[in-house]
Amino acid sequence: MPTKAELYLSALSELENSTGDIISTAIVTHDGLIMACTKSDTMHKEIFAAYGAAAFKRASETMEELSGENIDMVNL
Repeated sequence: MPTKAELYLSALSELENSTGDIISTAIVTHDGLIMACTKSDTMHKEIFAAYGAAAFKRASETMEELSGENIDMVNL
């Protein structure tokens, strides 16, 4: 039985193979933890994850400000 990490990598690989313009894919938690990534360069993965976490936080704050409500889910 495949692990979650293997399933994540399989899904990311399928996404990359189905679309020719994607260079690299990753699944990153809102706090910047890399769950899976198809790029092998560690430094770039960590920078990408940090930017992703910052973008997620800012998008969430913006949506809460615009709506005046607590936002349960934001997809980037």
